[in-house]
Amino acid sequence: MLELKDINKKFILGDNEIHVLKDVNLNIEAGEFISIIGQSGSGKSTLMNIIGCIDTPSSGSYKIEGRETANLSGDELAALRSKKFGFVFQKYNLIATMDATANVSLPAVYAGVGASERSKRAVEILNKLELGDRTKSLPSKLSGGQQQRVSIARALINGGEVILADEPTGNLDLDNERRVIELFRRINSEMGITIISVTHSHAVAEGADMLFSIIEGDVRQISLDDSRV
Repeated sequence: MLELKDINKKFILGDNEIHVLKDVNLNIEAGEFISIIGQSGSGKSTLMNIIGCIDTPSSGSYKIEGRETANLSGDELAALRSKKFGFVFQKYNLIATMDATANVSLPAVYAGVGASERSKRAVEILNKLELGDRTKSLPSKLSGGQQQRVSIARALINGGEVILADEPTGNLDLDNERRVIELFRRINSEMGITIISVTHSHAVAEGADMLFSIIEGDVRQISLDDSRV
């Protein structure tokens, strides 16, 4: 479904050229759960931004279901991003003045879904994520684990086929980390959602079907035992 071939990303910083991603090759099939493990500054977030069509590579080919993304217009990329991907972030990125239902509904607003339908859809997803009693709660009234579940519900609202999770348990304690990992496994197995996470957490890595390392922009498939070395 997602094919990255010889992807490079470079940034110019003053007089210096920073080579963030180096000849990355990845083939991700529908329904897979993969984790990319690496330390801060390794290029994880840059890679996720390219996969999610938020950023573009400096060179190489990125195809989504056979479509070369370099050939798509800005509007086409925005539409693809809205329909194909859901995003989960370390810091939740919930709007403080909006309750859980409104936060989950927000991507559906930009997708043109009517108010009644998007609210109904949001409540249904919150119920599935065991937040049915929190639909009217503001983020300040939710625990960190509950806020992250709201952000996962938001990632699902438009029916996207891929969840991109950037350090999804980075702000959570061990108990909530475990609950979020179990939730990702359930979404993957029961709904067939493709999940791609970037993380430095071995617990998150253990939940995936395949594990990759990223070190200074170089991505390679590894085993879980390799990741602990």
